This record gives sequence, C-alpha cells and structure tokens, in this order.
Amino acid sequence: DRDVWKPVPCQICVCDNGNVLCDDVICDEIKNCPSARVPAGECCPVCPEGEVSPTDQETTGVEGPKGDTGP
Repeated sequence: DRDVWKPVPCQICVCDNGNVLCDDVICDEIKNCPSARVPAGECCPVCPEGEVSPTDQETTGVEGPKGDTGP
C-alpha cells in the first residue's frame, strides 16, 4: 500500500488500499529556452544550464516587501 512507481516515463502510479491509481505527468512550461530537451527515460523537457534567457533570471530575484492588506 502506498507504493509509487512509473510504469512509463510520462505516467505515475500509486497503490491505494489495493487499488492502482495512475495519472499522466504534467510538465512545467519552459520559457525562453530554445534548446530544451527531454532526457532519455524522462518525460519532461529540461533546459541545459546557462541557457535560460536573462529575462527569466531577472524575475527570480529577491522578493520585495509585502504590501498592505486589503479592507
């Protein structure tokens, strides 16, 4: 019970009280990476290190102060 496995790269399954439940893997969108590739045996594409554009790097900076709460 609660065993988790991947029968194929884009599917994940779990045993729940003797029942097998499987779902398709949902990949995150990779923006600004022209050479994203799916590694062998994997499902989702990855961007090689150093190939993400500066616009993506700029948006992952330090979080600013929280704003005022609403009424």
